Amino acid sequence: MRTLTPVIITKEEIRRAVGNMKNGKAAGIDSMTVAMLKANVDTTTNVLHALFQKIWDQEEIPDDWSKSLIVKLPKKGDLTACEIGEELRLCQHQQK
Repeated sequence: MRTLTPVIITKEEIRRAVGNMKNGKAAGIDSMTVAMLKANVDTTTNVLHALFQKIWDQEEIPDDWSKSLIVKLPKKGDLTACEIGEELRLCQHQQK
């Protein structure tokens, strides 16, 4: 049986990652934007630290993290033709 080496995710790493996230990105299925995460970095850091530690300890990610919103982006030309274009997957910022 393989034993996992404990990983320590520091609050400073989380604070730095939140600070480095780009503003203006679309929200995922949870409607959470980067601006909302940055509005109170201390609270965000504490909540995410507890969440990430729980995920590591239980070795299970939240079910919502396996879901995303797919948005069709039409290319130039006939904008009503959904088959011509690209798909954009919007997932929760916390899982990035």
